[in-house]
Amino acid sequence: MKKSILLFLLLSFCSLLLQAQSNFKPALLVTSTGDTLKGFVDYREWLRTPTEFTFKAEGVNASEQKFTPANTQHLQITGLETFQSAVIRMSMAPVDLNSNFRGSDTTTQVAAVFLNLITSGPRLSFFSYKDRIKTRFYIKESNKATPPHELKYRKYYAEGDANRTVTETLFRNQLWDIALQHHIPMEKFQRKAMAAKYTEKDILELVHLINGTEPALKTARYTEDLSRVRFLAGIWGARTSFTMVEHSGFGKEADYSTSYAPLVSVGLDVFANPITQKLLIRTELSYTQTKFNATGLTSAPGSRYSYHSNYKLSQRSISLNPQALYHLYNSPNFKFYVAGGVIGTFAQYSGDVIFKKDMRDGEEISSYKVENYLKPNKILVSYTARIGVVALKRLDFSALYTTFDITQQRQPFVTQTVAIGASYLISK
Repeated sequence: MKKSILLFLLLSFCSLLLQAQSNFKPALLVTSTGDTLKGFVDYREWLRTPTEFTFKAEGVNASEQKFTPANTQHLQITGLETFQSAVIRMSMAPVDLNSNFRGSDTTTQVAAVFLNLITSGPRLSFFSYKDRIKTRFYIKESNKATPPHELKYRKYYAEGDANRTVTETLFRNQLWDIALQHHIPMEKFQRKAMAAKYTEKDILELVHLINGTEPALKTARYTEDLSRVRFLAGIWGARTSFTMVEHSGFGKEADYSTSYAPLVSVGLDVFANPITQKLLIRTELSYTQTKFNATGLTSAPGSRYSYHSNYKLSQRSISLNPQALYHLYNSPNFKFYVAGGVIGTFAQYSGDVIFKKDMRDGEEISSYKVENYLKPNKILVSYTARIGVVALKRLDFSALYTTFDITQQRQPFVTQTVAIGASYLISK
């Protein structure tokens, strides 16, 4: 068990080291001085809007360079995303209601950042910006020489009343005013604006209505063109061993059987970025059956008496296993990954009976059985460690380790399972 934990920690450390793995994609970059550079950008697993890019110009001996909002105007990653540098004012109030702040927080901060271009048209360009606080949306009016400004949205607990939530959808009024300036037909716009949420999808619909036509420039964003979700189904072979503590009556020389059983699973993958597909959350539901048998003989040194014990238990279990999965090597047709997570199991049991024989000089003098001997828990929680490969985009081969103490009493009953399986990946 200790070796398995050490192996998992080692693989996790390797994962951190290999996060620097390059993933260069073709790109076009315009510098702050107006120079246009063709080359490649290291396209990463960005959970927030990048603060800098690693760019390598075309050419065999080209060196890598760092570009920030200070020395960049525009960056287009071919077929993927487009970023534009800007000095913006951003709201600093969180909207997740976990803050201790009460009342409307109008604090702002000015910063030079990269904005992620969602769409641009004859009247409006639409951007997003995400940091550790929240996701913000920005618009820039084509007929004004002003920087992009934030579409405002606030959500907070009312001052003096922690049970009342206040939502300020100011972005609707901002877009409404622009629509009036351009004489947009109001009936359809009003209907959509009144129902719009502060999401990319809803705001994009309003921006399209203001622009009047499909945008002249629309980035190929993964949120529109690629699914974040895929499904999987797998079949495994599971090897489960178990041990009981010495004072449980089985002695040091106890013989514990090993259970071999099939395991079936279905699951769901959610990608942090479906383009790179390096980091994902995998949630699997599985079912298996196991049988345990333990035989032991105990006796005191020099005693004529000895005690023979035989314990039997059958387990049927359904498990839910959410995992964080990271690809250490990530090419289109072959991937290598490590994963770790927690596992919750609902188990049903039969057996849980121990047969005992009292012996004197090797002859049986009495025998009896005890039912409901350990009373194992039905709800179990532990961790999992996993290593695997993906071949030909659809086939996932992996090995998974987990351990449980199914009694958590004075007589621990510890199981260790290693499962090796194959899963078929189903993309939407």
